[in-house]
Amino acid sequence: IWTGNQFLDFVLNQKKKKAKDAEIEFVIETEVIPNWCLTTAEIVVLFGNLLDNAIEACEKQQEDARIIKIELKKRASLQFIKIQNSISEKPKIKKNRLVSTKKNPEMHGYGIKGVEQIVAKYDGEFKDMFCVNVIFFNEGDEENE
Repeated sequence: IWTGNQFLDFVLNQKKKKAKDAEIEFVIETEVIPNWCLTTAEIVVLFGNLLDNAIEACEKQQEDARIIKIELKKRASLQFIKIQNSISEKPKIKKNRLVSTKKNPEMHGYGIKGVEQIVAKYDGEFKDMFCVNVIFFNEGDEENE
């Protein structure tokens, strides 16, 4: 996988291997994005948590219905991240927030909170877990497309 960011490539390759081991189809549509607006730590938190959750959701599916699809694109100063995964049940939502379905939910959900904080920091938009769309505006990017 080649996105132009060695840390993101590492995370994507690591999660792709984990998905393959769990017999999950893992599709990535990307282009080289040389100037990410995220720090290395933010890339690891954002992609690590979203993909771990996607893998966990797919593991609850029948083997022939397991898929994760990632799209990474850049248009002018906008960076688009889209992560979709198959699910067996709708996410639980309480007070407009996703709720962990894991045992001891009070001990979980911190990864998503970290993702939400990163998205908010960059005035991005965070939608659903089963189809996460994130859009960042990279002010420092002078590239015209």
